[in-house]
Amino acid sequence: MLQILVPSQLSGAHRSVSKETRKLCIKETSGRCPVQLSTCLFDTEFPSFFRNTPMGATESTRYDDLKHNVDHSRMIQFGITAATLGNIGGTWEFNLRFDLSTDLFVSQSIQFLQDNGIDFDRLRRDGIHFDMFAQLLSRVVARHRNLCWVTFHGLYDLSHTLKTVTNRPLPPSVAAFASQLGIVIGDVVDIKYMARFCHGLRGGELGLAAIAKILNVERVGGAHQAGSDSLLTARVYTKMRMAYEIDETLFAGCLYGISARICKPIAVPNTNGRRCFIPTATTPAPFLRCITTHTSVFMIAAPFSHVLMSQKRNSFRLYLLSLSFLLSASRPPLMHRITRNPYKSPNCQKE
Repeated sequence: MLQILVPSQLSGAHRSVSKETRKLCIKETSGRCPVQLSTCLFDTEFPSFFRNTPMGATESTRYDDLKHNVDHSRMIQFGITAATLGNIGGTWEFNLRFDLSTDLFVSQSIQFLQDNGIDFDRLRRDGIHFDMFAQLLSRVVARHRNLCWVTFHGLYDLSHTLKTVTNRPLPPSVAAFASQLGIVIGDVVDIKYMARFCHGLRGGELGLAAIAKILNVERVGGAHQAGSDSLLTARVYTKMRMAYEIDETLFAGCLYGISARICKPIAVPNTNGRRCFIPTATTPAPFLRCITTHTSVFMIAAPFSHVLMSQKRNSFRLYLLSLSFLLSASRPPLMHRITRNPYKSPNCQKE
């Protein structure tokens, strides 16, 4: 189930879009057809906390609880907003298949998500197959190595994304987690950590909605929906950068909740003009073969007005290909093919 609107592809019956959604499209995307979107602001929704970490716990204990919670659950929504220099290029929300009769969950978490509008009957019936989503998301992540991934209090969001892309449990320690996250995801920014250094935001000890209220940023859609939260994150991030004249590079790699900094590995050219990562003994191999084609479809998403169902692999692939195209520069970046063996050097493929 993909919550998205593609105006050029909808039938006449599906073109009846609300005025609110039309205003959203015009306000966020009219006149802006970005050549390169350098920032991805994202959010996830997941169904459970199996362990609650007590206050005052050590970082090692907090990470052990995080690893246990993430390893025994999976995301049910992935929302992403693509932007550059404050211009929002589109918002997508992917709803993944989840079956209450077979998947692990905590009943309080499920009730909370249901109260906020998530339909688990529909997720079971129409949700995107998780393995399909993981495979295609891994290709998008592998293809765009120069993106900055921005989140709010994103330790769990990044952990679920890392687990989805690598298709393996989280690393055993905080240091290994930070190292793998830097290799797989690359540049990350946590707005909650950044808010610590912004006057009037109470040292960052506020939620996303509270910070948005202080900054007079309006939400579109419902709270605790991944698409709406990612769009609100994008608007808050833009407002914070303008209001406080923030240089986000000062906060790159710093996550609220852990002390280890996420460092992206250095990429160097070789004699054949290709680019490859400097391999280490712990370099993971999470990616399948990268996308080798572009799509000419440019998608302007209005994700809160209409649900367009897609059970067919080709249709769903088109959506992620369109997102990949949207993030591409005029000269597409080099793609990487990484082997499954984590102890082999990654093989880089020219486009």
